[in-house]
Amino acid sequence: MKNISEVSQIEIDAIEEYTGETSRKRHTKIKSIVAKDYKNLTKDEQYFVPYAKILENMFSKYNSNFPKTTALFRGIPLNIEEFKIYSSIIVGSILILDKSFMSFSKDIEVALDYAEVDLNSNKSLVIIAKNRKSNDLDLSEYSFFEDEAEILLNKSLKWKVLKLKKSEDGNNIYLEVEEEL
Repeated sequence: MKNISEVSQIEIDAIEEYTGETSRKRHTKIKSIVAKDYKNLTKDEQYFVPYAKILENMFSKYNSNFPKTTALFRGIPLNIEEFKIYSSIIVGSILILDKSFMSFSKDIEVALDYAEVDLNSNKSLVIIAKNRKSNDLDLSEYSFFEDEAEILLNKSLKWKVLKLKKSEDGNNIYLEVEEEL
C-alpha cells in the first residue's frame, strides 16, 4: 500500500468534494450514495458517484500512519428519539454505527464542538473509537478544515460497545467502542 501523502490530484478533488468549504450538502450526498451501495440514486446524487467511488477505493490503496490504538472522536447532535435509542445500547453489544463513511477527529474538542452545532438540540453523542483494525484515511493534510484533524473510517464497520456513560446533566452520551472484525 502507498502512503496517503502520495494521493493523486483526482483523489484530492474527491477529498475536497467531501470536506470542502461548502461541503455539508455534498458530504451528505456522498455518504448517502455509499450507504445506498450506488442503488436507487436520485439525479442529484448521481453527479457525486465518481467522488464516492474514488474515496471508497482509497481505503484499499493507501496505508494510514495514524496509530490504530490512539482514540478518535466523533460528536453528533441528537434529537430526543435518537437520544433514547443510543441511551439503550448495551455494553458488550456489536453494532454498525453507519453504513457509510464516518468522519472522526484526532481531537476530542473538535468532536465536542461538532456535537453542539445544532442549536435545536440539547442532546448529543460523543463516540470514542479505540483499537481500530481496518484501514483509515487521514484527511487532515487535504481537508479544507485542517483544524478538524479529520480521519475518515470506511463504511459498515462493526463496533463492540466498551462503555456507555451519560454526563452529569444527562444530556450527553459518551459511547466508547472498539472495532470488531
